[in-house]
This record gives sequence, structure tokens and C-alpha cells, in this order.
Amino acid sequence: MAVPAVTVVTPLYNNATWIEACLQSLARQTLEAFEVVVDDGSADDGPERVAAFARRADAPPVRLIRHGENAGPGVARNTGVAAARAPLVAFLDADDVAVPERLAYQAGVMAEEPDRLVTGGWFDVVDAGDRVRARQQPDLNASELAWVGLFQAPFLLSTAMVRTTHPAFPWPLFPAVWHGEEEEAMRRLVHVAPGRMLPRVLALYRKAGESSHEIRARAHPRPDAVDLFADAVRPYTGPLDRATATRVRACFFGLPEPGDPDAEAVVAAFTALFRAFREAPPPAVDPGALDRYAAIHRDDWIAYRARAGL
Repeated sequence: MAVPAVTVVTPLYNNATWIEACLQSLARQTLEAFEVVVDDGSADDGPERVAAFARRADAPPVRLIRHGENAGPGVARNTGVAAARAPLVAFLDADDVAVPERLAYQAGVMAEEPDRLVTGGWFDVVDAGDRVRARQQPDLNASELAWVGLFQAPFLLSTAMVRTTHPAFPWPLFPAVWHGEEEEAMRRLVHVAPGRMLPRVLALYRKAGESSHEIRARAHPRPDAVDLFADAVRPYTGPLDRATATRVRACFFGLPEPGDPDAEAVVAAFTALFRAFREAPPPAVDPGALDRYAAIHRDDWIAYRARAGL
């Protein structure tokens, strides 16, 4: 069997409702890929639906790997990456959909840039009826992706494609945790080598109630995204207690409300983190390429102080 150009890794856990639409989107790709579905101990008939889909004449090559018990999404994705036959691995969650040209376009970019470790792209947010509710079109350079990666996933995982043969490819890619594993994996990638945000919609991201991942994650509350954030920023801030890490991380998404007695100290800590990141950045970062973010932070802080009467 010839080595495919791309392997697509899809973790599956109690997502029978959407897995067929996910697989159908891969059958419509203009570039044939080898699909690895890792069932992470589902209790529904999702695995049977995958097996039935694989028997269809129009199906891409599909391999179903089954975990004996639920081990978490990070472990499931690592299983899929380890089973990949292609040097390029794309990710697509079981309730998301890839646009028809996604793999051909993204693999073409990776072929033109043989030293590129990771790319991602824009996406549409859709509901249960596939109605588009929003379009996410981030405009971020490689250094900005690395900065954003401290706080959230710089790419939607269902748009990400990685080159596993790259010398900087981190392994295992996903931590064996129940919260924030996508953010941590993407952060690792964009910190060790420059990532690229592709200016094209690559996937439909489904928001239709609480996901199976969110449901099962409630049984495993720690470590979570705050814990992973505290570990990621430790080289720049030193150890942070959980309360401080929570407040500093929250500054990325919005400054504290005026009147908050700790606001000035928290924002000062956030600003200090940004300065330290620029002064001693990870390998993928050009400090000069963060000037736009520096201006945004400065303007936000000036406006905040004016509103708060500081």
C-alpha cells in the first residue's frame, strides 16, 4: 500500500451523532487521506458507525483503533499520531467537518514550505443544523501565535496540520490530561518552530450543546487550563499560585472591571509577563514581530486607567 500524503486523526468518544458527518467530509476531500479513528472507550454505537462507513465504496481508507477504556482525548490523539503512516498529520474532531479543499490546500502549503512544522487556519462556527453562526478569521504572525499560545490554542485543533518528521516535533504531542490538552499541544508546536495561520476557512466547528469531552472532563477537574498556563509561564514569571495565575490568564481575554481592588497589580503582572516573553522568547519568536501586540496592550491599559480614574 502506498504511503498517503496525509493522515487524519480523529478521537471518538460517545459521539455517534456526528461522526458520520465528520467522515463524510473526508470522503469529499480533493486529496485522499488515510483516516485513523481512535475510539476512546465509547459506550454508544459510534465505533460501529465508523466500521460501517469504512465499508462504503466512496470511503477513504479508514483504520479504527479501540482503547479498552476511556483514557482521555490527549492519549487518544497520541495513539492516532503514533499509528499515522503519512509524514503530515491533520486533526479533525468527531463533531467537526473539514471543507472539501482543506487537505489539498494545507498539504500544498506544507509542500511549498518543507521546514514548516505546523499550520492552521480560519473556521466557521456552526450549530446542530450546520447553520453558520460566526466566522473566526484570526490575523496572527508566527510570533503572535506563540504569544497567544500561552493563553489559548493559537489554532483550532480541527484546522491544524503538523509535520511529524520535523526535527523539532515534540513527542508525546498531547499531555495526558482532561482539560487544555489541545492548547498545550498547540503551544508546544508554535513555541519550538514558527507556525503559520492560513487565511482560508478549513473547517466547520460545531457548537451544539455540551460536548462529550466537556461532560467527561467534569470527572477529572485537575490539572486544568490554569495549571497548564502556570507551568507554561513559569520561565517568565516564576511560580504563580493558582489565584494569581487565574487572574493573570484572564487579563488576556479582558481587563478587570474598574473598581477591582487588585486590578492594577494583576494588569501589572500581565504586562510584566509580556515584557519577559519579548526579552527571552522561545525559539519561534521574533520580538520585533510582537510590536503590534505591544501597542494593543499599551492602548488597552491607557484606556482602562482612564475609565477607572487611575
